Amino acid sequence: MRGLDYSAGVPLAAAVKRADFDFVVRYVGTPGHRKNITPAEYRDMTGAGVGVALVFENRAGDALAGRDAGARNAHAALEDANSFGWPADRPIYFAVDQDITTESQMRTVVEYLHGAGDVLGVDRIGVYGEADVIDRAQRDGVARWFWQTRAWSRGRISPHAHVVQQTETVRVDGVECDVNTTDRPDIGQHPRAQENDLQPDERNALLGVHGAVFHGGGDAGPKSIIKRLDDIEGTVGKIAAAPTPPPGGNPAPPPSNGQNPPNPGEPEPPGQTLPGQNPAPGEQPSGLAGYLVSIVRTALPAAWGALVAWLVSTRLLPPDLGEQAQTLATTVLVPVAGALIYAAARWLETRPGFPRSLAHLLLGSARAPSYPNRPPTR
Repeated sequence: MRGLDYSAGVPLAAAVKRADFDFVVRYVGTPGHRKNITPAEYRDMTGAGVGVALVFENRAGDALAGRDAGARNAHAALEDANSFGWPADRPIYFAVDQDITTESQMRTVVEYLHGAGDVLGVDRIGVYGEADVIDRAQRDGVARWFWQTRAWSRGRISPHAHVVQQTETVRVDGVECDVNTTDRPDIGQHPRAQENDLQPDERNALLGVHGAVFHGGGDAGPKSIIKRLDDIEGTVGKIAAAPTPPPGGNPAPPPSNGQNPPNPGEPEPPGQTLPGQNPAPGEQPSGLAGYLVSIVRTALPAAWGALVAWLVSTRLLPPDLGEQAQTLATTVLVPVAGALIYAAARWLETRPGFPRSLAHLLLGSARAPSYPNRPPTR
């Protein structure tokens, strides 16, 4: 995603979108100040689907005024943000808009962010600054959101940065703007961007299966397909079993099922896995992994059905059959052949001694998918 920040003038949301930017970062906390966002601008941006993130800054040296100043500024930012309907779960960034060169200065910055967190709660605290400031705030746990400037960072990008302010500027709707970039869908903006549920490892695994099934060459063939399907099962299993960190990257607390634990010796309900437990043998971990396996177990039989239908249409249909009639016949054959292969494979996998490798080849996965709070299903 790409975004803008600016302090003089206000581009219209329509112009921001035409220029292919997804979000803006705007100042908050001092109503009436010409660089701060107004309710009208907020409505224009969010109404057009342009994300808005907020940052507090009155002067470049705000963060060197200590903990009490952090609390005062957080109160001012919160009051202003609430006046135009800022969601209660979205963060506010606090600017450290100068080069921090000594340990004494850095400790003061940390105290300033502590003060802001006393008011907003640390989960709503973001910090803008150089790479060293980002790293220190993350290390000391005084912020959860990180907006890095390339200024004073000496070419280094912090691994914790949610968004990076570049050195380039652009004019949008006549307004001079700084350009910001990120590869994260959530940088604390409202409204949030639409997220892609597929993680990079999951996407790569699915692309590998697609290549092995549909493309020729030395990487194709049944053995390659089976190996890649084994890989995708392992990948999605690990991803689904891992706890999801909250925005900002810190680990989430252990999940709770919201119920009293069962009495000692009392059997667990069949087909269910309590949070924090490993799935039963032969089950796929719940969540996204179950849905991915379900997709694979549907899509691969459909692909085999399409292949069978194509072979039948090319070998059995008369050559002089009209193109429309041949297309109609193929269109009918594809779902019929796919359904037959799917039904046969599902029946065969319930039979004793059915080879696991054949289940992989026909269905894409030898495991039954399971979903949250539901038993595995064939």
